[in-house]
Amino acid sequence: MMLSVAASALLAFVLVGIPTSLQAATSTPARPRATAASPRMELQPTPSCPQNAVGDLNKAINFVQGQTWAERPGDNPLLLSPDLNACKVVLSVGHLSKTEEAALYAGAGSRLAITYRRDWARPSRSLLILWIVFGGAGVVWVFRRYARR
Repeated sequence: MMLSVAASALLAFVLVGIPTSLQAATSTPARPRATAASPRMELQPTPSCPQNAVGDLNKAINFVQGQTWAERPGDNPLLLSPDLNACKVVLSVGHLSKTEEAALYAGAGSRLAITYRRDWARPSRSLLILWIVFGGAGVVWVFRRYARR
């Protein structure tokens, strides 16, 4: 009995180990994850935004896309949109820590404006009402069943 259990465990280890060792031997090197640094934006001067301001905008865009300011570089989805009328770069993010925000303002300069997306789903009132009714009924049932003992 003990011999069959040991043989089964050894067979399971061999079968599990062979595909992983073959996969490790034949795997290709992993491609780097696509980040916001992939597409580079280069802006051209306009009458409302002169060449030196465009240089500051390009510097801010390159700094933000580099993500050297991020605590976890691949976790923040970024949306950069240059506004040449106001000579600003608008960065739209979901959430940043205070240190990340301070690093962005320090590294990108005064040409950066940060906006936060508020696209969280609102809870449904009908689900809340159903939870109160049936959850409350369950509490009343438990109280009536077990409190009388």
